[in-house]
This record gives sequence, structure tokens and C-alpha cells, in this order.
Amino acid sequence: MYEKENRLLIRGGLCALVCVILLLFACGPAPCTSNRDCAEGFYCDVGLFVCYPESGRCEKGASRICYSGDLRTRGEGVCKDGVQLCVEDGRWGACNGDVTPTVEICDGRDNNCDGVIDENCADKVLCESISFQERIVTKAVLSKDVHKRVFVTISFTDVVPTMLFPGKLPVLTIESDGVWVIEKSVLSDDKKTLYYTLFSEKDWFRTFRLRLRGESVLPGEKNKLCSYLYYSLTLQAQCERGWSDCGGICRDTEHDPNYCGGCEQKCPRGRECCRGRCRQPVAPSRICGACDDICSIGKACCDGICQSLNENVTHCGACGVRCKSGQRCCGYQCIDVLRNNEHCGLCGKKCQGNRKCCNGECVRLGNDKRHCGACGNTCQASEFCSLGRCQTCEPPNSLCSQTTTPQWPVCVDIRFSNRHCGACANNCATDEVCLNGRCGLCRQSLDCEEDPQCVLGSCKRDFYCSLLGRCKKPSSVNERGHLVLDDVGEVDAFDFQLDPAGRYLLAGSFRGGFTFQQRHLPSQGARDIFVGHYDPKGSSSHRLLWLKQIGGKGDDYGAKIVLTPTQRVSVLGVYGEGGKETTFVDIGNPSATKLTPPTAANNGLFLASFSSAGTLLKVVPLHAGTSHLAPTFDVSKSDEHILAFGVKEADKLKQLGCGTKDLHNKKDPLLARQQLVLMKLTSNLDCDWARIVGTTTAGKMEPVGVGFLKGPDFNEPINVFGNTTGTFQWDTATFSFAGGAHGFLLRASLKGVISPIHTPWSTTVDTWQAAINTGYTVRNGVKDSSNIIAGSFLGTLQAGALSFRSSTKGDVFVAKEAGKIAGSVVQWPHLQSVTVRDIALKWNKSGMNVEGVYVGGEFSGTMVLPNGLSLTSYGKKDIFVMFIDFSSGPGWTTHIGGVGDEWLQRLHVRIASPGIGIHVGGISESEVLYHDGASSKRSLASGARRMFIWNLRL
Repeated sequence: MYEKENRLLIRGGLCALVCVILLLFACGPAPCTSNRDCAEGFYCDVGLFVCYPESGRCEKGASRICYSGDLRTRGEGVCKDGVQLCVEDGRWGACNGDVTPTVEICDGRDNNCDGVIDENCADKVLCESISFQERIVTKAVLSKDVHKRVFVTISFTDVVPTMLFPGKLPVLTIESDGVWVIEKSVLSDDKKTLYYTLFSEKDWFRTFRLRLRGESVLPGEKNKLCSYLYYSLTLQAQCERGWSDCGGICRDTEHDPNYCGGCEQKCPRGRECCRGRCRQPVAPSRICGACDDICSIGKACCDGICQSLNENVTHCGACGVRCKSGQRCCGYQCIDVLRNNEHCGLCGKKCQGNRKCCNGECVRLGNDKRHCGACGNTCQASEFCSLGRCQTCEPPNSLCSQTTTPQWPVCVDIRFSNRHCGACANNCATDEVCLNGRCGLCRQSLDCEEDPQCVLGSCKRDFYCSLLGRCKKPSSVNERGHLVLDDVGEVDAFDFQLDPAGRYLLAGSFRGGFTFQQRHLPSQGARDIFVGHYDPKGSSSHRLLWLKQIGGKGDDYGAKIVLTPTQRVSVLGVYGEGGKETTFVDIGNPSATKLTPPTAANNGLFLASFSSAGTLLKVVPLHAGTSHLAPTFDVSKSDEHILAFGVKEADKLKQLGCGTKDLHNKKDPLLARQQLVLMKLTSNLDCDWARIVGTTTAGKMEPVGVGFLKGPDFNEPINVFGNTTGTFQWDTATFSFAGGAHGFLLRASLKGVISPIHTPWSTTVDTWQAAINTGYTVRNGVKDSSNIIAGSFLGTLQAGALSFRSSTKGDVFVAKEAGKIAGSVVQWPHLQSVTVRDIALKWNKSGMNVEGVYVGGEFSGTMVLPNGLSLTSYGKKDIFVMFIDFSSGPGWTTHIGGVGDEWLQRLHVRIASPGIGIHVGGISESEVLYHDGASSKRSLASGARRMFIWNLRL
């Protein structure tokens, strides 16, 4: 009690003393905390916090007691006085050693010097039972330089430090060897992490013992504090991830080329380090983020993203290079695509030919009304643009558009324009001319001068009237060609096709033996069939890619070959004559495919399919009968097969490969002698339908050709051309012919719908040979499909309203037939003996239009050509090939022959490489000479019935 009273007395005395001092200086210097608070001539005594006159300075070395805290707490609890020394300038210095009030903690002392010990503190035993160590996660990382600093991270997982240690953050004490100083302490923004930076001037150690001490609110108690909570931790300081301790220094072993992957691993000179591996340097502009985040070639890192610099309008050629409005980034440059011919409207869109880029569109300055002669030069509504000038078209002319590309506007006289006859776009046929607004045919004669406008007049001798009605001078005989194949013998007949690589697919029949590229196939019967693939450009020992044989004890012959759009090889032929068994491909192999006609009196028609590598895929028996006349076939763009063949003596047409139904023309009241069969197989060679399409009672009926409309989109209709004699019956219609031979033409759809047969050609003498091919021209955007027919005839040829009389031995004709209306006929007279075997169409380079036709066959004696030139055969029978241009008339003619007989087998034209040219396939029984128009000769190897192929270059 007395002690408390004494304290009160002392406290009251101190208060009185202060009051006295303040009273004494009430009119003098004011209280201060620094010299700035004092008036001039006074200084602040930081021991007493009052201003003293400068004249009252202390003597250096003097001392006195002092207290810098609240004077009311002086001497209370832990608070005590310090010592104040007089410094050199005669002023009292700072108060050192005094203890001032702090926040009260539960440690058995009066920390806030208010006279009360451990107020609001909990029981010590209860506090020591609380643990919060599981709430703390720690980490220590060495600095990257010499280890003078350690970065300590203390994270609290489920409570923030200000809740765990209210009022004041915990105290961190270093208990490690050496001299370490807490250089910096920071509390994170989310109040969950403490960051400390420890610094040592010269010492460094990896292991640190730290003590974290503070106070905490006692859970469940209000205003109850525990000051006995602490956390001791031992940390193993390490270099940060990707760095290694190398001799007391953290080294970047991920990226430093001197320490790449380890302390002693140095990259070779000129190399850089990435992810601990040495590599060739990469341009910094290509590294986007981490060192191994590399932009691909042509891209760069712009704004942290790999950007394509060749097409990005924001980063064109380099980061940050932005193209202007109307420009695009093309090839790393900003391009004005509204006017650039190489990039018109879009990058890479090049204006072709003489087109120019105007406002982002490729236009022809020669005929564009919006840009006539120059971009933006617009013609008036009444004008048209032609040749880059705005013009007007005055009567009697009319303004039309060209029917060819480019479609320039043209001012033409429609009375005499072949392309605009009587009206714009009314195009006369290639064998017609325009006179007074009407298309008509040209008359041939030998009187008139050469004249481009000689339409219905006559042409002078040594000139001829072309299919366009123009008098033309003929060109000389053509000299072109080289021998492709001459290495086989004893061939009876053969056919060939070219694959996309310019190699030959061959099929034919042979007698006795067949030798090809040192491969010998002995015949199994009267005749066998061969199928092969031959590369004329291969080495001498590797030209024959594969060779297969079909044969048996009977007679196997024929063999037509077609390469389908899916690159399968289809072969049509006759097998097993006399009812003999035929083996396909693997002669002598017990497991090989074998076919036998159903009766001994019959033979069979087959279709075989091979892969491009020569593997037999399927064999289909199609028909068994007493005879098959001129079997032929073609394939649609979807691999559907159309076959045509004639049969004799009213066979019941048992279709082995087309179901078991007997086909018989029940509508035929007559005893048919010959019938024509049309059949369709699917792409899998399964029968779809079979039709009898014609019957003759007295004479013959056989197909000459069957094919689809050729061109980029060839398919329907199916065209079948043939010849017949006698009475011809189809459906309910009957055609009776007094004599001679007659050509017939029919069309069928892929569903088997047969169009009415018509007979546009006939002769008065029963001698007729013809060949057919089908193509189309595009006229005013409309396809005009026509059959191109070439043939030889004896007697009078009647073609629609036209009539021709042959020479004594026969003539050649070429005609274009569209629908039921016959076109003009071109006649070659004065032949001693001639037979047309095959024709081939000449397409333009785009493959969109037929420009002419190649005609091939055999002749003997002297052939007089329309241009006045002539060819004379070397021996009994030679091969001729001639070309007829639909725009200019007959062109060149050449022939191949020898002292013996030569037979043409196939003409094949290819307009694109490899294999460009006219491929002439034939059989010779003697030395063959190639006529070049100047009497020079080139010899081929001699041999009995050898197969050869000439390539006449286009």
C-alpha cells in the first residue's frame, strides 16, 4: 500500500516539476523535438525537448540523465532513463539507453509502462498447449551473386500473420553462425506471406537456424493473448531452380554457355545454352518467352506472340510495321493490292496474260468498259471498249462478243461473219460459211484464185476449199516420228493404251510362240492371248514391267484393252473355242483361274481386270455362243463397262456373267441371222443389264465402235456405231436395204435406255469399213457432242442429202455426225485399194475442244491426196496416217510400209507429256520403211508378223 502511495507521490512530484519548467519558459522558447522547432538563437535539447539559448551550450564530454518517452511513463514498468552526452558543437546529443513503452505482451513484465503487468493475458500453461507450426511453409534461396544474401519466404497456409500475431508482426531471430543482418522484411499484399532478406558482409552458410516469436489471440477467448508462441526452423539455403552452386556462386546452368548443364560444362565457341544444352544460336527475334519457345521460320516474336511476318498487316516484315489502309502484307512487304498485278485483291493472285489490276480486280484494259485502256477510264453507256479505246458501232455492223477467249467486244457484219451469222453468237459449223446471214456449205471446184472470202465460189488448181469455206494451199507431207517398240514376233493382232506415265499397256493374240524382251511364251493351242506393261524409256533389261498369258488347248484370241479412270486394266477377248478349257495368267498353276465354255460347240466372251502391277483381280465370263463378231467396249469415268458385239444364228444368248436369263428378241417375227448385243457391267464387273439392240435377217451386223462422249467430263451418252446389210430391225421399226452396206448409229444411257437407231450412211456396193470416235466442241458455252466418222467405201456413198461416187477401187471419207443430221463429207478419191481401221481425235491444249482428226488404215497402189500429192505403197499393203484440221482442211499424210503386208492395229493420240504424239501401232511381215515425204527410208528389224509402234511427234 505504501509502495503504491509512494509511486503516486513521485508521479505527482514529476508532474509538478514539469509544470514549473513549462511555467518558467512560458514566455521563452517553446517545447521542441528538433532545432527547426526553436527560434533563432535557440537550439533544441533533445533530452528535455525544450529550446535553450545558444549561449547556454554544454561543455564537450559532459553527461546527464534523460528520457525520450512520455514523462508520465518514466520509471514505470520496464521504462527507464538513458544518458545524454554533450557533443562537439556544445549541444546535447540524443538520449541513449532509455527504455520507452511498447505493446504489452504476456511475459510477466509491464511492457507498456502503465503500472499493470500482463493485462488481458491468458494462462501460461494454456498458451503453451497451442501450436501453429503446421500453418507455416518456409523456403530459403541463395542470391545469384556470391552468397552474401539469403531470401527467406514464410507463408501461412490458412491464416494471415496479422490475425496470428495481432498488433505487431512476429520477431525473426537468426541463430546461425556468422554475422547476419535482417536487411529487409516485407509483408505481401494479401497479408499471407513474409519476405526477409538476410545479408552478410563476408560470411555465408547454407544452413540457417531461425526463430519466429510473437503473440497470438487465444482461440475462443476475448482479449486473451499468448506471448509464448514461437516457431524455430532450420533452412537449407539453395540456389534457385535452374541455377547451380559452382564454387560458392550460383550459376545459371540453364542458359549460361560457360556452365551449360553443369559447373564444368562449357559450350563450344559460337554456341549458346538453352535448357542446359548447347545449340546453334537462334535470332533473338524468334525467341518468344522461354529460350526453347522458338518461332518457326518466317515468324517473329511480337508482343509475346509468334507472328507471321509475311502476311500480317500489323507486323509486316518486322514487328510493329503496320500496313496502310488498302494494303495487304504479301511476302514480307506491304502491297497495294488494288493496283498490283502480282497481288491483285489478294496476296498471290496474279493477273494472267495481258490483264491488269484495277481496284483489286484483274481486268482486260482492251475490252473493259470500266477500265478502257487505263484503270478508271470508263466508257459512255452508248460506247464499247475495244483495243483499249472507247468506240461506237455504226450500222450495218452490229456489236457482238467474241465467242473465243478473250471475249472482246467486236463490231461485225452479221451478214458474213461465221461466228455471228445473222445474229450475235450464231456460230456456223466448222464445215459451213456465212453468206447473207445464213450458214451454208462450200462447193469444191478447181477454178478460183486463193481468196479468204471465197465462200460459195471455186478454188484455183493446187488450192482447196477448207472446211471453213476458205481457199487454202495444202501443206507438205509431214516428217516426224521415231520407233518405240519392235521386239516381238508371231503376233496375230494387238491393242494398246498409254498410262499417265507414257508407258504402254498391251494386249493381243499370237500363234506358235511369243518373244518379248527376252521373255518367251509358248502357245498352248491355236492362239493365245498376251497382256503386258512396257516402258520404252526404261533400261534395256527393265523395259518390260510385267507380262501375262491367257491360253488353253483351244483358240483364244482378240483382246481389246482399256486403262480405266481408277488405273485398272480391263481386257476383252474370246476364250475356249471348241469347248476347250482356258487358263488365265498362271499357265501350269493348278490353282490358276480356269474357264470352259458350257458346250463343245461354243466359245466364250470374257472380261478380265488387272491391277496396274499386273495382278489378276477378276475374270468374268460374259457370253457363250457359236461366234462373236467384232467385240468391243469402253469404260465410263466411274469404271462402268459398256460392251457391244454381234452374234450369229439366233443364239439364245446365255449370259453367264449377266445372270442365267436367256436373252431372245421375242418381237422379231423373222428368223434372225445376226443380232447386236449391248451390255453394261458395274465398276465391280457385275452385270447391270444386257439388251438386244438390232437384228438383221439377211446379211451381217457388227459393231465398229462403242464409246462415251470424250472430254474433261466424258460420260453419257454411249455411242454405238456399226454396219449392216439386208433387212435391219430394231424394236418395232424395220429398215430394208436394196443392196450395199449401211452404217447405223445408236445412243444409249447408262440405265440401258436406247435411243432410236438411224442409218445416216449407206453405199450401193457391199464394201464398207469405218471407224468412229466421239468428242465435243464448246459453242457459246453449250457443248456440241458429235461423232467423228471415217471410213472407206466402194460405189456410191449416200450421206443425208450428200452423195459421193468412189473411184474404181474405193475412196476414203471423213465426216462429222451430230444427232440425226449429217455434216459434210470430205472425200479422198483415186485409191486403188483402201481400208480405214482407226481414227483418233486431236484435242486443243486445254482438252476442251476437238480441232481435228487423225485417220489411219491400209492402202495399196497409189493414193492421190486432195492437195495433189500422192503416196505409193512399197509392197502389197502399207499403213497410212493422215490428219484433217477442222479449221483448215486436210493436212499432212504419211505412210509406213515394206515389201510385205502391214496392218494398222491402233491409233492413239496424247496431247500432254510424257508420251506426247501420235502413237501408231501395226503388224508387219517384212522390213518396215517409214516414209518422210522425201523418199528417205528408215529400216526396222525384219521378222515374221512382228508388232511395232511408231510415235509421230505432234
